[in-house]
Amino acid sequence: MLQSDNLQNKRNAAKQITRAQLSNIPVLDVVENELLTGYQTNLSNRLQVDTMAWFCKALGASGMNKYRVSLQKVINTTSSRKIRRYCEKSLARL
Repeated sequence: MLQSDNLQNKRNAAKQITRAQLSNIPVLDVVENELLTGYQTNLSNRLQVDTMAWFCKALGASGMNKYRVSLQKVINTTSSRKIRRYCEKSLARL
């Protein structure tokens, strides 16, 4: 689901991961990769922005410092206030 071309599938997967507070590193690495690949593209699409925000939340819910650098990168370089806000909250959770 995370690597689907369907944004709704990606968002649903991120929601499930967040709610389960998943700590499976290979799965979270895919979340991280999808976030870093998509957080600067198609920001006029609300579903894209919402999906990226859920990816931030999933990484934050993991509690793993391993994702701190990626979340900070997104915070520093995204033009989306929503993505930035959720990444900041997620970074604080780590």
